[in-house]
Amino acid sequence: MPRTTNHGVRRRSGLSPVQWIVLGLALLPAVGLAGWMMAGDDLRRRLAGETEAGGPPCRSLGKAEYEARVRRPAHKMTVYEDSFYRQFGHVQCGVVQRWLGSHLACQFTSPGLVRVVTPRGEWFFEPGDGKPATVTSRQGKATCVAASDFRLN
Repeated sequence: MPRTTNHGVRRRSGLSPVQWIVLGLALLPAVGLAGWMMAGDDLRRRLAGETEAGGPPCRSLGKAEYEARVRRPAHKMTVYEDSFYRQFGHVQCGVVQRWLGSHLACQFTSPGLVRVVTPRGEWFFEPGDGKPATVTSRQGKATCVAASDFRLN
C-alpha cells in the first residue's frame, strides 16, 4: 500500500532527502576534478604562452654575437637553478605542470636580448626589439618563442 501523509495525499516515489545528500556527495569530487583540470589547463597555457605552437622561434645567437650586441647591463632573475637575463621590460616565471613532469616558463614583455644560464649550459636569444617572448627550460635546456601572454596587474 502506498504511503500517505496525514491528509491522505500520496507521496511521490523518488529519492529521499538522505539519498539526495548521498548522491550530491558522490558527484562533488567528479565536478571538482573537472573544474580543477580545466583551470589547471588554462593556467598551464597562460604560463607557457602555448610555447609548442604559440609563436615563431626566437633567433638564436652565439655568445660573441650576444656580447657584441648588449647595449646595457642585463637584469637578472634566478629561478631554482636557472638564471634569466634581459635587457629591457618585465618578466614573470612559473612552473608548468604536466602529467609526466614539469618545466619552467618565463614570459617577457619586451626583453631585447635574452640570456639563459642553466646547469647544462648557456643560451642566447633575440626575440626582436619590442617583441614579447616566452622562454622555457626543460631538463636544463632553454628554448624561446616570440610570443607571450604576459599581463601587468
